Amino acid sequence: MKKAIVIGCHVCGLGVIRSLGLKGFQIIAMSYDGTDFGHHSKYVYERAKIPHPRIEEKDFIDFLIKNSYKWEGALIFDTNDDVAVSISKNRAELVNHYKIVTAEWKILRKFIEKSETYSLCEKCNVPYPKTFLPETLDGLYEIKSEIAYPCILKPVIGHEFMSKFNSKIFRVSNCRELLSKFDLCLESGYKVMVQEIIPGPDSNLYECMVYVNSEGHINTTFLFRKVRQNPPQFGVARVAISQDRIPQIEDFTERILKEADFRGIATAEFKKDPRDNQFKLLEINVRAFRPNWLATYCGINFPWITYMDLVEKEQIKVTNYKKGVYWIELYQDVLNSVFRRNREDLRFRDYIKPYLSKNKTFAILSTDDFMPFLRQIGILPIKYYKFFKSMIGQYG
Repeated sequence: MKKAIVIGCHVCGLGVIRSLGLKGFQIIAMSYDGTDFGHHSKYVYERAKIPHPRIEEKDFIDFLIKNSYKWEGALIFDTNDDVAVSISKNRAELVNHYKIVTAEWKILRKFIEKSETYSLCEKCNVPYPKTFLPETLDGLYEIKSEIAYPCILKPVIGHEFMSKFNSKIFRVSNCRELLSKFDLCLESGYKVMVQEIIPGPDSNLYECMVYVNSEGHINTTFLFRKVRQNPPQFGVARVAISQDRIPQIEDFTERILKEADFRGIATAEFKKDPRDNQFKLLEINVRAFRPNWLATYCGINFPWITYMDLVEKEQIKVTNYKKGVYWIELYQDVLNSVFRRNREDLRFRDYIKPYLSKNKTFAILSTDDFMPFLRQIGILPIKYYKFFKSMIGQYG
């Protein structure tokens, strides 16, 4: 029996669970967040509640090792940065018991620490937004004349910043606000970059998802474009659509991953800059990505391709997939479309277009696997609280 452990059972984790479930895997779903719902999927063979990988890292790793006799040899999929970092830093110990997708720390940190990612961009001649990395208030004063407003304060390590401020970035409109927010970050112990905002709508954001096999070659590539984000402007996809491949984006992505000597699943995010018509790299996530179910639905099952490479030693190459297919995270799309509509320059018909399409799939809702959606409905009170709290504190 093919076995896999999926750690983290939110949107991304559910996509991985369903992708593997279609291939008949015995899936062990591990959850540490009370708002998770993916572990209620019909494809889950066994559930486990685990310590928080970032907050209780030692206990988390001890749990995996102590219980390895039950799941010996299973392939572990990480589904967020908290999990990825913990597994990566303890990879040498874990590989004695499991198959590990996650890259070793010296490689993973190049993408977890965004300043390192931009250093790779410099080496590989890949465009990225104008970025400064001041370490002190004095350093910020030295570059303040070079900064155009509005701009963003972007954390060097995003997942830790998000856990503290419940926001991916701070958007600042003037010098006074920049100094205030920068000082707050310094006091809280978070390194941040000052970065220009690339103009244009969220629909100018493209995601290139690839699998770099154990031999260092890209097996397959999948491209999708964001249609709407949660929250708008600086967030994660809530509606996306599969796209024809764009050679320049693929070339940029391959250059960086090759320079870093990376193996595994990676998703590079670019925004097309209308000022010079260039695609500019925003970040690369080196793990299963949030809309990974969209790729599976369109014909590229990244989790299965990964398993076949790392466990069965067989290379699966897929060169074609369905284009023009929408992926919709229903809950977040409805809330944002109602309560954050003033942040988006969209018409009513723009909002309903994905729902009227015959070519669509939902992130959570599925008539064939309905329990995760019911579980999500059951935790709506908690979600509503977090949503409105984020609305109040999104940009400070």
